[in-house]
Formats: sequence, C-alpha cells, structure tokens
Amino acid sequence: MLNNMTAPQTLRLGLTCDQRNNASSPRDKSALLFPRGNASSSPLSLLSGGVRRTQAAVESIPEAELLLGSSSIQGDLDDAESAPAKKSFVFGLVLCFCSGVFSPMLNVGIAFGDKIEDASSASGASDSMKKNLLWALVVTGGFLANGIYSIYLMQTQKTWGNFYTGTTGQVVHDLLLSIFMGFLWISGNVVYGIGATMMGSLGTVAGWPIFMVSMVLTATVVSMVAGDYKGTSNTTVLLLCVGLTILLAATIVVALGS
Repeated sequence: MLNNMTAPQTLRLGLTCDQRNNASSPRDKSALLFPRGNASSSPLSLLSGGVRRTQAAVESIPEAELLLGSSSIQGDLDDAESAPAKKSFVFGLVLCFCSGVFSPMLNVGIAFGDKIEDASSASGASDSMKKNLLWALVVTGGFLANGIYSIYLMQTQKTWGNFYTGTTGQVVHDLLLSIFMGFLWISGNVVYGIGATMMGSLGTVAGWPIFMVSMVLTATVVSMVAGDYKGTSNTTVLLLCVGLTILLAATIVVALGS
C-alpha cells in the first residue's frame, strides 16, 4: 500500500499521525523538524531520521484510513483537472458553431460578386474562369485572418522554432506537403466556381451545399482510412456513419431538386 502512495501523500499522512500521537506531550515545536539527538547533526542525518520517523508513523495508521486519505486526494485532483477540460470543451463547441455560421460567407462573396465577374469578363476572362478574380479577393481576406492569428500564437508561445525541428529532409518534406495541400484546396474551389457558373442561377444555391457535403465526406473517409478513428467505441463509429448517410441523402435531394 505504501508503495502505491506518492511522496507528498506519505509525508502528509506521516506528519498528521505524528502530531496526533504527540499532542498530549509537552514537546518543543522544533522536535517536528529535527529528530532526537544532537541538533547540530549533519543534513544527511536529519533527513534520514525524518524519513524513518515518517515511515514509522505511516505504518501505525490503519489501512482503511490510508485508503480513505488516498481516495480523497485523488478525487480532489480529478475534480480539479476535469473542470478546465469541461470549460475548454464547451468553449471549443461554441467556436465550432460560430465557424459553421460564418463559413458560408465565402459563398456569399461569390454569389454577390457579379460586377467583379463582369469586369473580369471585360478583361478577356472566359465564363468558366471569371470567378477566379473573386476567389483572389475572398481568399485573401481569409488569409489575413488566419495569418494574423497564427503569427500572434507563434509569437506569444515562442514556437517559431518548430518549423525547423528534425532533419533538413523532414523540413522539406513537410513544406512540400503544405504547398501540395494548398494547391489541392484552391483547385477544388476553382472547380466549384466552374461548376457553379455552368449551373447558372442555381450555382451558388444548390452547388454550394453539394460542394460542402462532398468536402466533409471526402475528409471523413480519408481520415477513417488513415486510422484516425482507431480506438473509438462502436457507438462513435455508428453515429459517424449515420451522420455521413444523412449528408449523402441531403446531397442527392439537393441534386434532384429544381
């Protein structure tokens, strides 16, 4: 039992028992700090004597009392750790909800950019590519928001050096993957712009939800194949599949609608 207790718990219980057993004797307060013997003993002797006294005091405590004290301390630690975690989860959930509310603003910029599209066409852009000028504007706004916040975090947390951890080959590998990810992302948006133009007036109305649902489906399937959901419960996987099925059904309904 003693081996399973941490040092602070052992010392606390030892001192408590020692004080209780000696409460009735007129003992000098320095006796709690110094063991019996010469007060000018070496620091090593003082430490050794204190450890022996603490061990003897703990051994005199019933096992039930030890269990009660250990459980109480562990319970307090668990409560202290769970409170910030719950608060962080709720705050993160609110942020995710706000992100979902404001994410369609990207499509709003595309939907109400007719004059910019006309200017792009007047400059020689084809009908399928005239929305690219809109992408340049709306994506730049998103870059500023993300870039400023990322720079703020890296500056305050002093994490700039994380870009250069590992070997040179690993740094180059990560950099190329980041560039490739950006290329794929903007390519998907360009393809959406072409498809929305071909759909006419329904492009930004029906095309956008299809675009978003397809993005979620693709990302989730790739994540599952990569093993990100290993270790999760069957209930979690079942709920995930139900959600994906609903999204797929919604995409079919939107595609069949007029």
